Amino acid sequence: MYYSQLSTPVSIHPFLYHYQCSYSYLPVKTNSLVSSDLTTNTTFAAAALEEYKQSKLGPYTSPTGEFLEFLPLTTYSNASAQIHAAALKQNSATYLPATTPAEVQKGYAQEFRILNEKLLSDKSASLEIIWADGVVLLGLQHPYSRGSVETLTSNVFDGVTVDSGYLRNPLDVKLLSEGVRFARKLAATAAVKELQPLEVVPGANVTSDAALEQYARSNSQTFYHPAGSCKMGARELGGVVDSKLRVYGVTGLRVADASVIPLLPATHLMTTVYAIAEKVRNCHCLSVITVLLTMQSRRPILSSKDELCQYSRELFGEVVVGEVSACSSILKQCSML
Repeated sequence: MYYSQLSTPVSIHPFLYHYQCSYSYLPVKTNSLVSSDLTTNTTFAAAALEEYKQSKLGPYTSPTGEFLEFLPLTTYSNASAQIHAAALKQNSATYLPATTPAEVQKGYAQEFRILNEKLLSDKSASLEIIWADGVVLLGLQHPYSRGSVETLTSNVFDGVTVDSGYLRNPLDVKLLSEGVRFARKLAATAAVKELQPLEVVPGANVTSDAALEQYARSNSQTFYHPAGSCKMGARELGGVVDSKLRVYGVTGLRVADASVIPLLPATHLMTTVYAIAEKVRNCHCLSVITVLLTMQSRRPILSSKDELCQYSRELFGEVVVGEVSACSSILKQCSML
């Protein structure tokens, strides 16, 4: 929550993470070079650096892992229909924090229906797979579980209580355990079998549904990308900001980070957050252009940027001086100023 003062002493909002577990194998055939050798094998590192300098190819072109991919559930699991059926039977509120407000529950019910639709879609990825030196990271992209951020008092200096809510919903556990099964299929392909892989974790003896789900639950951790604590949406559905990212109930305040994302996209969030920041900038530009046009109708000549800013505050309760300057420059070129 970004309120400077709360109307009630306690407020709670859900948030969510991507999270992951891993599958690892040990290549018995050890004469193969891997990316981690860049830090331990000076001959390999020197050759790789020279290759990069000469042709911009080789190990130094890969920031992490040999490959990564985003897969729909129907691609990586034969149990997609069963998982979808289990999701349809579930009450959306069952695994939410006990103190979740009614409006947040109502909003999550809508998100829950969207998540269910994504389970059988071949256009929506449920799992990210990163392959690096025998470790397969399995990142759940559309988690059902929700944590919470709860204020303690109306005083912002008293801090908050945070509950991450990892794997609170058993559907997430099942989705990750199916990812482990898929990683085994990858390790059994001809390209990887050439390395004579020996499974390290979870171990070749971990095969049953119960054992794989226990492994996923016991060994998963955050994949970062926290989001949703100030989600965009209707206020009556638990939203904190509107479609222009303005905080409900507070004048002159927008939120421009991952916290406004109501449902995590199947991606790394950096470019998504850039897009959010660009949206805020565009909102300000439109606001300032409106101010400029309004002022132009009132006065043929503008005296200063300070005056421009003052009009913006009067009309919108906010202003970004950089955008005022940029919009002024644009409109001058159009002979508006």
